[in-house]
Amino acid sequence: MNVKVTTDVTSEPILLKDVKNYIKESYGTDALEDALLDILISSAREAAERYCNRSLAAKTIQVFWFADEINDMRLILPYGPHGTITSVYSVDQDGTETALTLNTGYHVRGVDMKEIEISQLSTVSSDGGSLDLDYKVTVPVGYGNTGLETLPSFYKVALLKTVAEWYLNREDLTMNLSSSVMSILNQGRSKSYL
Repeated sequence: MNVKVTTDVTSEPILLKDVKNYIKESYGTDALEDALLDILISSAREAAERYCNRSLAAKTIQVFWFADEINDMRLILPYGPHGTITSVYSVDQDGTETALTLNTGYHVRGVDMKEIEISQLSTVSSDGGSLDLDYKVTVPVGYGNTGLETLPSFYKVALLKTVAEWYLNREDLTMNLSSSVMSILNQGRSKSYL
């Protein structure tokens, strides 16, 4: 499965002022320090998203499944929570895309973490043989996206903690999540999407 962000995050789930307050830094209005914290905020969010398979801020993704990756006619969407699915296409061996219709070509299951049940895995080729189909789905994801809940507080705490740890320990910065942060993030992990 390939995942591509088509509309990226425009607003981080934690603010610079909240981070500065959390770490109790009083460097004033140093633009270089603010820029460093902004980078750490984005990096902490991205690391947390990879760890818990959740989008902690609003964005849109496009997901592509190759035919041999599809199990039981289901496409399990990554990085929820998921909004209303924008489009679903089957893609044949020549790259020809065919738009599918909801409740005919595919069905959606789930509330905030969704999966798609497709109607067919293959199509008939011009010579009468069978051609496996790939699938491409576009969907808005992330807490704070239209119609989705706001980011739960424990995620905010995990992000604040991570940024503080990385900022205060710059000499030993490895950009890994600490065990205490992973423990917090585990509250939001969904066992069916590990």
